[in-house]
Amino acid sequence: MKTFAGSTIWGSTKYSVIPAEELTGINSVAENQSASEATFNLLGQKVNSNAKGIVVKGGKKYVVR
Repeated sequence: MKTFAGSTIWGSTKYSVIPAEELTGINSVAENQSASEATFNLLGQKVNSNAKGIVVKGGKKYVVR
């Protein structure tokens, strides 16, 4: 892929093209063990493990009555 440095104007929006040698990225992702054991409600709020309603534990949804 050819890249070039500089700015180009298309319409009223200004775009910058970054050369490939300047690009950075995410190399690896480590799983946080404590987050996978936590319990969340459907709003993404962390709740107690004994919370009632629909909760998410370990990426799966459960109904707690």
